[in-house]
Amino acid sequence: MTIYYPVPEFICATQARFIQIVNTANSIAKAGHVVRLLCGKQMGQHGDDIFRYYDIHPHSNLDMVFLPMMRRNIPLLPFSFGMLFKFTLFFYLLLRAGSGVIFVRHPKLAAFLSGIKHLIRMPVIFEAHEIFHLTTEKPNKQHRLKQMESYIYSNVDGVITISNLLREELLQVFELQGKPIVTIPNAVKSELLYDVSDTDATVKEGLLYAGGLYPWKGVDTLIR
Repeated sequence: MTIYYPVPEFICATQARFIQIVNTANSIAKAGHVVRLLCGKQMGQHGDDIFRYYDIHPHSNLDMVFLPMMRRNIPLLPFSFGMLFKFTLFFYLLLRAGSGVIFVRHPKLAAFLSGIKHLIRMPVIFEAHEIFHLTTEKPNKQHRLKQMESYIYSNVDGVITISNLLREELLQVFELQGKPIVTIPNAVKSELLYDVSDTDATVKEGLLYAGGLYPWKGVDTLIR
C-alpha cells in the first residue's frame, strides 16, 4: 500500500510535531508500506539533511517529495500563500488517482483533501491530536474551528486519535458513530529509554511535562 503523508510546512525544526511526523513516516515504512512524505523545501535543503537532523536512518520504503511552498521563504515576497501547496498537491495526487491512502494531521489540509477525495479517488485518514475549538475562548474563532472540525469528521474515511480520552471526547462532541476510529498512542524511540550512561553523576526521579493541560493530553496517565 502507498501512503501519502502531506505536510504543508517546511520540515526541519525543533517543534515536537516535526519530530513525530518524520518518525511516524519512517515507522509506517518499516511496517512494509510505501510512504511518500510530501512537504515544503527550504532553499538548498535535501531530504538527507532532514533525516540527519532528526538522527533517522530512513527505510527504503520512505521517500520525501518536495512540493512548492510559499511561507515567507522567498526574497521580496514576505508573505505566505497556502493555496500554492494545496494546488500542487492536488495535481500530484490527481496524477496518481486511486493509488493509495492519504494520511493527514493538519486540520485545514484535512478539510481541503476531504473536499477533493472524490476526484483523486483515495480515502483520507485524519490523525487527531486535539479538539481545536476547545483550545480558544474567542467565540468567533471557536465557531469557525468547530465548523471546520465538524466538516472534517463528517467527510474523512477514518480517524486516528493519540489517546483513548481524546477518542471518547470526539465521540461525544462530533457525529462519529459508524466511522472507523482507533487509538494509536504517541511513542518514543526505545533506544532513548535505555541510552543512559552508567557514569551519570546524578540520577533523579521525577516527571517533566511540557505542553497544554487539556484532558486529552493524557497527563493523568503519565502521572499514574
